Amino acid sequence: MGLDVSTKTGCVVLREQFGHPEVLHSEQITAHPSYYGLERASAIAEKMLVALREHHPEVVVFEGYGFHGQSLATLVEIGTVLRYFVRQEGRPFWVAAPTLVKKFAAGKGNIPKSMIPMHVLKRWGWESATDDEADAYVLAAMGLAERDALGDLTKSQREALKKMEQGYLAN
Repeated sequence: MGLDVSTKTGCVVLREQFGHPEVLHSEQITAHPSYYGLERASAIAEKMLVALREHHPEVVVFEGYGFHGQSLATLVEIGTVLRYFVRQEGRPFWVAAPTLVKKFAAGKGNIPKSMIPMHVLKRWGWESATDDEADAYVLAAMGLAERDALGDLTKSQREALKKMEQGYLAN
């Protein structure tokens, strides 16, 4: 499972199918516009938990915090709540910096976020409904690769995987 955490959280669950990723679930998770703070984070977490419990991913990969027009406090608030619930569900997770997500998808870490959907379509043949889901797809693909279930990786992809940070690792 890949999670691009923000007030519009991209959530994608992939599985390996004959050496290629297959999408089991894709959505952009939002909370009611009137929700703020923990109420917003909880609403997003509840929707994420539905996908987590339905699909039982082996690993979850979160995009690390970046500054893309939102308050860092808001991102940390939502991200912390999501990480907490993933941990409570006993799922291992990894954290990939935004530059690593870009490097894994496009071969370099300094492309605009808006270019990720094109690279996902070009590399894996999947067209995302939103930029957030495209990022989540890349994160989920990184999870498959971390589990040696993605097939041949490019040099850039291997380098990006080496720099991912371990979060909670279940026994």
